[in-house]
Amino acid sequence: MYDWDGVISKGLNNLGLVSRVIGYSGYHIEVPNVLNNSINLIKESVQRGVPLIMWEPLGPEFGIIYGYNDERQTLYVIDAEREGEIPFDRIGRGSDTPEFYVLSIEEVDQISQQVRIFGSLELILKYGLNDAHDSWEFSTGLPAYDAWINAFISKKVDVYGNSYNIQVLKNARTSAVVFLDKFKSEFNDEQGINMIVQSRNSFMKVVDLINDLESLFPYPSGGNPQDDGRSMKAIQLIKEIKETEKNALLHLKTLKESRT
Repeated sequence: MYDWDGVISKGLNNLGLVSRVIGYSGYHIEVPNVLNNSINLIKESVQRGVPLIMWEPLGPEFGIIYGYNDERQTLYVIDAEREGEIPFDRIGRGSDTPEFYVLSIEEVDQISQQVRIFGSLELILKYGLNDAHDSWEFSTGLPAYDAWINAFISKKVDVYGNSYNIQVLKNARTSAVVFLDKFKSEFNDEQGINMIVQSRNSFMKVVDLINDLESLFPYPSGGNPQDDGRSMKAIQLIKEIKETEKNALLHLKTLKESRT
């Protein structure tokens, strides 16, 4: 799940991109003027020649709005798989998820390397090390692993959701390794580089552990999370993932504190 404004907007800020967002964790028809406000934002951005990010224009993933047709009341959209045209009133009414999100890049801001590094580390630690408590309904950070373990203990694991979650987590932690490989180039001191390398290596171990978890619950069939043997093995793997990831994040915390 996404903390729509917190993760994406702050992440873009670290790239020097100032954004404007209309987004909700779950679409509510009673939110005043949400459709009109979104259409106005889209038109303003497209007229400036800037495409917008949108959740689920064609399927349950992020896509791009790159144009509109006032006569037909439609938007021109594209995602990773296909391109198409959707009616204005389809915004925020995806068939797969009840999420609503439209983002426009308003301006480019010049930020210093120090601010960029500090902002990136702050965002990683906020959502990785602790529960972010951003007034929404999901657990984040290391405590989320405890929620996962509790689901296995109470035998409330959803078969499909569990296997899908493993795929999402694997993608995220593989991306973390790639990010840290690049992030390392921001530092020219031995301590900074060493902290990044140690964190990167721990995340690589996390990926290996997730691969083991994936073998128990392959996507999309999902395996059988209700089986006691598989459940016990999964709990042990999740505990190892949590501890290994905690180690990775603590290296980044030490790095951030050394730059404060």
